[in-house]
Amino acid sequence: MFKVAMYVINNFTNDARVRREAATLADKGYQLTVIALKDSETPAEEVIDNFRVKRVRAYTRSLPRIPGFQILKYLEFIIRAVLISLRLRADICHAHDLNALVPAYIAARLLKAYLIYDSHELATQRNIPRRRLWGEMTLWRCLERFLIRKAHLVITVSPEIAAELARMYGIKPPQVIMNCPPYEEVPRHNLLRDHFGIDRADVVIIYQGVFAPNRGLEVLIESLLHLNDEYKLVLLGPHNAYKESLKGLAGKLQVLERVYLHGAVPVEDVVKYVASADVGTFLSNPAIKSHRLGLPNKLFECMVAGTPIVVGAICRELVMELEVGVTCDQSDPLSLAAAINKLYSDRELYGRMQINAKKWARQEYNWQMQGEKLCVLYGNMLQHHLRNTNVS
Repeated sequence: MFKVAMYVINNFTNDARVRREAATLADKGYQLTVIALKDSETPAEEVIDNFRVKRVRAYTRSLPRIPGFQILKYLEFIIRAVLISLRLRADICHAHDLNALVPAYIAARLLKAYLIYDSHELATQRNIPRRRLWGEMTLWRCLERFLIRKAHLVITVSPEIAAELARMYGIKPPQVIMNCPPYEEVPRHNLLRDHFGIDRADVVIIYQGVFAPNRGLEVLIESLLHLNDEYKLVLLGPHNAYKESLKGLAGKLQVLERVYLHGAVPVEDVVKYVASADVGTFLSNPAIKSHRLGLPNKLFECMVAGTPIVVGAICRELVMELEVGVTCDQSDPLSLAAAINKLYSDRELYGRMQINAKKWARQEYNWQMQGEKLCVLYGNMLQHHLRNTNVS
């Protein structure tokens, strides 16, 4: 069976999409290794769900986080990741996002392997909290233009991003593998209420994910000023400085006693936590093209959990079409509060949206179906390889 090397430039602890893809392919018999970045919290090697993880120990990691040293760190990762690939003798080099495409391309060329580019977002139109270097995005666009045409297969997360990549680079539209969690029967429960001591009669609003600018989090906190005291907000995800700043904002607005901060949970448990909330949210800034054209995993997590969602401009049409939530102006706390109140207080509407969310998650928007599409794409690649082998 084919040997697959997957590349991610993170520590591979909370990367749900990569883990699902790796586990699905490993279950189909592919000998799969994820090449990731080691930090002080993670082991150099481990086995997860029948696939191996090898983490690159970067000796330049301790250098200051300034542009010149960041380039050195990246170059070290590329070299070490390629060396691991050569030792693995990978048949397929599968890059997750543009920064991982460089080592995957080099390894694929050296090994005469298949190259897959799995674009989780529009890499050159994404939300970057740090200051960009002069010419940095131009360089990445040039790299993507060159490398995307070298890939044997390009995958992305939504039809809109697929169409945009095709338009930008003159390629045929990439294959779409949506970022859906597996469908499972998750009962409604009080996991978050029990954890924080929230009253059973209170309404729990949840945001789950990364804490960064342009995700509507300040508006979400400010909306509490326009909601009754029984509405509580849980912010679930990895702790960072930005998350702490949100705590400061809640204190300044005098709603801190209604805001609860929860750390990251294992990717397989996220839906369980969402199922213990009453209202989900997705309020990212539509001015960021990658956000505007994507399909957020938060929406699909809420659907599997049976938790109706409030969204802004992004994925508004899909939410309305499926009747799994309501919409608002994501820049206006008053509009957001009115949407949350309307959703939860209309019990007939709320119940119907709960049923719709589970129905669509079970029938269409689940990883079982998306993972099968991925396996078909890999199977086609394997058949192409066998045909070429027989001809030669």
